[in-house]
Amino acid sequence: LTGITPEQMRMIKQKQDFDKYCTQLLKQADDRPKNERALLLNAIIEIVQGNGKDLLEQIGILNLTYKSYMELQKKAEAAVIRDGEAFVLQYPEKMKADLFRAWKKCQAQLIDVKLYMTNYEKAKEIGLGNMIRRMETLIMNHQISVEDVLPIFRKGRCKYNIDKVCKEQPEWADFTHVDYTVCLNQYRENEIELRDVYRKQLLDELVSHMPNLNEGSADAPELGALQRLIRRDSKQTSIYKIFEEAVNALRQIFPCMMMGPESVAEFIPSDVNDYDIVIFDEASQLPTYKALIPVSKGKKSLFIGDEKQLTPTTFFKKNILNEDGTETPEEAILEDAIITSMPQKLLRYHYRSQYENLVAFSNDRYYHGEIVTFPGCDAQVKGVQYLYVEDGCYDRGGARNNSKEAEKVLELVQNIYKELPEDTEETLGIITFNLEQMKLIRSMIRDMLREDKAYGRQLEELVDVVNLEACQGKEWDRTILSTAYGPDKDGNFSSNLGPMTRDDGGNRLNVMITRSRKQLYVVSSMTPEMFGDEQKAGNKDLRDFLAFAKGDLKLDSRENGAGKDCTGIALSVVNQLEEKGYQVHTNIGSSSCKVDIGVVNEDGMSYKLGILLDHFDHDHYDVCDEEVVIPGILESKGWKLYRLHALNWYENSKYEIEKIEKLMK
Repeated sequence: LTGITPEQMRMIKQKQDFDKYCTQLLKQADDRPKNERALLLNAIIEIVQGNGKDLLEQIGILNLTYKSYMELQKKAEAAVIRDGEAFVLQYPEKMKADLFRAWKKCQAQLIDVKLYMTNYEKAKEIGLGNMIRRMETLIMNHQISVEDVLPIFRKGRCKYNIDKVCKEQPEWADFTHVDYTVCLNQYRENEIELRDVYRKQLLDELVSHMPNLNEGSADAPELGALQRLIRRDSKQTSIYKIFEEAVNALRQIFPCMMMGPESVAEFIPSDVNDYDIVIFDEASQLPTYKALIPVSKGKKSLFIGDEKQLTPTTFFKKNILNEDGTETPEEAILEDAIITSMPQKLLRYHYRSQYENLVAFSNDRYYHGEIVTFPGCDAQVKGVQYLYVEDGCYDRGGARNNSKEAEKVLELVQNIYKELPEDTEETLGIITFNLEQMKLIRSMIRDMLREDKAYGRQLEELVDVVNLEACQGKEWDRTILSTAYGPDKDGNFSSNLGPMTRDDGGNRLNVMITRSRKQLYVVSSMTPEMFGDEQKAGNKDLRDFLAFAKGDLKLDSRENGAGKDCTGIALSVVNQLEEKGYQVHTNIGSSSCKVDIGVVNEDGMSYKLGILLDHFDHDHYDVCDEEVVIPGILESKGWKLYRLHALNWYENSKYEIEKIEKLMK
């Protein structure tokens, strides 16, 4: 249908009626004079040009000559299509030549007409004839346009399928938002209650296996040994001795023990190797040789860590650092566990950051978008701020620091705590790219403390200055990243950025930019443009991160109004809300967890309501996550949510819009 205009459709109808009439009326027209054939030519030209007003005047002669014309056209059809010029030479009469020119002029339309008739016959065979004829009538009467046909057909098909499914599955037909909400609330209450029951059961189970030291120890020699060791002078009792003589009693009293790998090797006897499970935290930081003895103590081992972060270094072994404060990395137990194809499980949900923009770059660059973060209810993207130090100068070959950048950092620290109340407990971490910049900032903070006592408590208790090697495993409310590097005193920029230039430079950047819970400030004398077409992994990542911090690289997918990916129910809801004058954002978020629709407050700074829709085309989450966990986290971030179900919208969209408006009031 998309190739046919209403006018062409009307011509098709006229041609069908004309052919039917002539077939019944005309019986023979073989030998007619030239003047009659000339009249026939005029009639045919009128038909081809779409003018039928003179048709009745010519019909008397036309009904006598139609048969001969049709036979002539049939004989000449192949020649006309194959070689028009040869046809004109072979049949020189004016009638055939004019007819060919008219036919050629309408060739494209005739092809569309032929295709339309072919598809019409196919549609009629499968029972769609009545529907096609109804649409033809609507189009010719200008009640609908040709462009409306496909959407109308799809809508009708969807309605039929929805009604069919509802009939076949009564629980769908009986679905109501009220019943679903009651069921969901009951599920939430049951889950909370069950978690509390499981905690109590676990505690009861552990207590039931604990020995009672007050009931004597005749049948429990280890308890007697333990009591004897406890009563001894502490100088005569070592931890190793307690483990050696009463290891089973200790494990009954303390079923879960936490210690470092060196303590395991030092205190637990070599013949004790039947712990149910040994769990390693920060396994990416643990050298393999240190993990071997703890591994031998358990039936199973669980390694928790991040291969995209820093690997172990020989810092404590050598106690010597180069100018960047870095050391040669060692092999980590986590890497060996991955190499040996141990089963892996990704901890997908990220809760720490108040704004998901704080981890958006790392999620996109290092975790391929697999980390699930949760958008805040701010209509503006927040979390990362880029502060360019235009006159910053890196003293390469000299002090190896950037004093202008350090001054900017100190100014920023003062501004942060000036805006916070005096009794604030918000922490601030300052991370530098090298040791010299760290030392400079620490020295400037000490000088400021001596000169100005206004920020004494905050600077002493809440501010921590570290270099990139010492920040893993730490977190602060706010973080300032001082890159230190930049153009030298002659304005020349070198892309040799110490540890960032190495193969694991991306791992270092990943650690530094994910330490903050609320805000990350990037204070830098570098711009993304300084790197040019950089291909070294670490430098390339740093260049792209600076572009992200500046706002040139956007990872938040929210769109104003109905974006290119807004279809189906989402598009329908957005259209109706915008018709009522609301500003709407769609697809809010930078990870797989999205708020489908957000209605923006009048101030443009936050959302007054978030709308979550059904998603039948993906299986990212199970029912508990979709209906309980994710809405709960979003609400903790300030969202006011409404769960809009597809069936409710299908049955009464007007009522759903009224409910949404009532919620926003």
